[in-house]
Amino acid sequence: MVTSCRTVSQDRHFRAYGRRRVDLSASLRRPTHNRDETVRIVDLSLAGACIEVEQPLSPGTRVRMEIVAPTLWDPVVVRCRAVWSGAPSTARTGLSFEHSDSALVFALFELLEAHAYEA
Repeated sequence: MVTSCRTVSQDRHFRAYGRRRVDLSASLRRPTHNRDETVRIVDLSLAGACIEVEQPLSPGTRVRMEIVAPTLWDPVVVRCRAVWSGAPSTARTGLSFEHSDSALVFALFELLEAHAYEA
């Protein structure tokens, strides 16, 4: 376990789960669109993520995100809810994960641990 790695939580404000700065690609599916869009994940935790997206999501919007990383055998697919939007000043949106099973949480844990060693 890496204890010296600073997380976003230490830099800004209290969070139940520390977020780790990452640079990952993901596909996002909005309920009103019939195609996926590519987004960039800039920080990630077991509970949520901050993404950069072309058109920020309105708070409360539910989406499906598929995270692809070189450390994963299969993509991690997670249902999310937008909890904040930086619009119009930034293209960032905060997502809260809606976990459906423990395997998803474990896959996120493994992804975060892999990034701890890359930092």
